[in-house]
Amino acid sequence: MAVSDKKVREIYESALQRNAAKGKGSPQICAAFGELYNQRNDPNDPQSSLDEDLDAAEHDRLSRCWVVNGTYSVSQMKTWVKMYGSLKEYGLVPRSNPNKPHAPWSSAQAYWGLKGADDGEKDFNQHPPSKQPGWGEWYSPPQYY
Repeated sequence: MAVSDKKVREIYESALQRNAAKGKGSPQICAAFGELYNQRNDPNDPQSSLDEDLDAAEHDRLSRCWVVNGTYSVSQMKTWVKMYGSLKEYGLVPRSNPNKPHAPWSSAQAYWGLKGADDGEKDFNQHPPSKQPGWGEWYSPPQYY
């Protein structure tokens, strides 16, 4: 299945809107990532982890979150995205939920992950994390096993 850029944008913009009350910058972006992560790993929806549009949107928000909140620099995040893709291609990435399959690695995942890193850098410069509410909080995803 081909990833639809339009659908990916709709998915992540909706997640941002639902988390608007968190405040601009890191808190809103990272809450949107957490929401998409939970949606992909929903144990009641066996197909959610294979939705490539949702997967691309989650990769975008993850990269954007980790750069905007200062977890990684943009260059570190871009290296991580590329490395993750290579490892995933060879089956060397542990699943966040071992009871659900991964969506297959694709150039769209890489594109959206790299785009998220670039956007996160812009956000970081616009809303420095040390001046944001929630700075230093880690948005730890739940474990489903």
